[in-house]
Amino acid sequence: MKKKNLAILLALTLTASALTACAASGPQSSAQSQTAQAAETSGAQTASQSAQAGTSLSADDAKSIALEHAGVTQDALIAVKITEDRDDGMELYDVDFYTADRDYEYEIAKTSGQIMSIDTKIKDLSWDTPSSASFTKEQAMKAVLEKVPGATQDNLRMEAERDDGRILYDGEVVVSDRKYEFEIDAADGTFLEWNEQVFPAQAGGQTGQTAADSQSASSGASGESQTPENAALQTAMADVGISRDAVLSVIVEKREEAEKLNACLSEFGEYIVGRMGIPYREKHVSVLCVVMDAPAPVVNALTGRIGQLDGVTAKTLFSKF
Repeated sequence: MKKKNLAILLALTLTASALTACAASGPQSSAQSQTAQAAETSGAQTASQSAQAGTSLSADDAKSIALEHAGVTQDALIAVKITEDRDDGMELYDVDFYTADRDYEYEIAKTSGQIMSIDTKIKDLSWDTPSSASFTKEQAMKAVLEKVPGATQDNLRMEAERDDGRILYDGEVVVSDRKYEFEIDAADGTFLEWNEQVFPAQAGGQTGQTAADSQSASSGASGESQTPENAALQTAMADVGISRDAVLSVIVEKREEAEKLNACLSEFGEYIVGRMGIPYREKHVSVLCVVMDAPAPVVNALTGRIGQLDGVTAKTLFSKF
C-alpha cells in the first residue's frame, strides 16, 4: 500500500513539475497552467461522480472538462460544436471549440469523463501573399468576410497552398452556430468552393445528430457498447494515475520551434518509449511520432504544452486500458 501511495504521489508531482517546466515554451501564463491542473482535478471529480451514479456525462459536462483543461473561458469562445461518437465500442463526445487565435478538438469518454485525445492548432494569418499569386491575401480575406455579415478576422482561418500547380487560398469562417469552408483561386479570386456547415443544436446538454448515428445509417453500427465495468475501471485508472499506452502525433510547420519542442519532450523523457521523426521536404514540414507509457494526466499535460508552440500541431490517441 505504501508503494502504491508513493507511486501516486510521484505521478502527481511529476505532472505538476512538467507543466511548470514547459510553461516557458508557450505563450500561456503560470495562472493558465494552474487552470489546466485544476481542470484535470475537476474532470476527474465529474467522472467519478458520474461513474458512481451509473450515469453518462452530459454534453455540457464534456464541454466544461475540455474548456477547463484548455484554460479557455466561456467569454473567449467564438463557437462550440459537440457531437457524439463511438470508437472501439466506447461512447465519446467530440468537443470542438474555437477562439480568436486557436482551434481545439477534444475527445471525452461519455461515461468516465476521461480525455481520450487532444488536438490544437494555432491560427496564423501572418504569412505573405505567394509571389505567383495575382489575387492577394488581403483581397481574399476581404472577399470572404464580405460573404459572412458580422464576421471579422477573429472568425477567419486561411492559408495558401499549391494544388496541381495552382495557388489556392483555403480556409473557413467560424461563427457562433456554423462554419463556412472556402477555396479561392489565387490567380483571379474566383471562389472554387463555398460550403456551409450548421453545428448541431446544443440544448439542455443534448446534441443533434451524432457521428455514431451517421455511421450507423450508412454502414451499420459496429463494436461493443462500453460496459459499466469498463467505465468504472477507466475512472479508477485516471484517479490513481495508472499508466496507459499513448501515441502522440506532432506536425511541425516552423523549424525554429524544434528546439522548444525537444525541450518539452526531454522534460517528459522518462515516459517516452520511443520516437520517430520524418521530414516532409515537399510540404516543408516535419512529422514526429512519440510513443508514451504514462498516466493520462501526464500525457495530456505534454500534449497541451506542445499545442501552445507556434506552428506546431499535436494530437494524442490513448489505448483503452
